[in-house]
Amino acid sequence: MASNFFATEVDELLAYRAIEETLNRFIRGIDRQDWPLALSTYHEDAHDEHGFFSGPAAEFIERVAKAHVHQEHSMHFMSNLLIDFQSRQVAIAESYFLVFQRFSARSPGVLDGNHGLRKFATARYIDRFEERNGKWRVAHRVLLLGDMQEEQMTSTLDLPTGFVAQKHSMDDYLYHALSAT
Repeated sequence: MASNFFATEVDELLAYRAIEETLNRFIRGIDRQDWPLALSTYHEDAHDEHGFFSGPAAEFIERVAKAHVHQEHSMHFMSNLLIDFQSRQVAIAESYFLVFQRFSARSPGVLDGNHGLRKFATARYIDRFEERNGKWRVAHRVLLLGDMQEEQMTSTLDLPTGFVAQKHSMDDYLYHALSAT
């Protein structure tokens, strides 16, 4: 049943889907280092509180881009998305994240003689979404960290032959597939 804020259940479902799509675009932007895409999920005046950073979303994306220079792999999994509409133009979204990242041997924190570093984290985002000019975007984000683990890589990563390896960049096969149409 539709909330009191939407004329129909379909209108509410469309808003819900638009918010979910925005979160998925953010994940793609981060995991493929498509920084304009990641930034497009925020309103211009958005604020992000990510533990190591608190400030304007545009500055957050710039800082994350620098931090990803030594990353070879990044994958975010989103689940348990719940969206509570506060009005027709405002929603609070809670989403759970599981993050896997792999850093190269030359990254800070990698011990001498090791081949890289893996990081695993669990977290939640609490986002204030606002619809402005027909677009649902993040106005304020707070990251709630649940757990973080690190593992030194004592051997090289050897993927099986024949597979297309995913890339932590816009050289990923996805962008080839999208441009082939």
